[in-house]
Amino acid sequence: MFHLTSQERLVLIFLVAALAVGAAVKVLRGERAPPPPKPLEAEFDLAEVKPPLEAAALAEAAAPEKINVNAADAAALCALPGIGPAYAARVVAYRESHGPFEKPEDLAKVKGIGPATVEKIAPYITCAAPE
Repeated sequence: MFHLTSQERLVLIFLVAALAVGAAVKVLRGERAPPPPKPLEAEFDLAEVKPPLEAAALAEAAAPEKINVNAADAAALCALPGIGPAYAARVVAYRESHGPFEKPEDLAKVKGIGPATVEKIAPYITCAAPE
């Protein structure tokens, strides 16, 4: 049948004996399988579950206040995605030399800010007249 060496036979006998001893200990202790988990309905009162927010309300609640690029300083502009201190300083310098931005796309006139960056920051900015 199987051709096992004497050392392999000893290991096999040891493993079978260990399995038998473990099973005997479990039977003698009276251990049983753990009970199945309770259904979720038993743990939570489903009557208290609130319906999810509408997508528009959720977006409105999560949306940060827009930054006015015509009034913001360099530190405030750094909060925009993709705008670091260098680009923020360039935006402020451009605004001071050329006047306020009329629309978000005008930011593409600032050196280093391209259409992709303007598209990324457009939801977070406004071009209102400075107060």
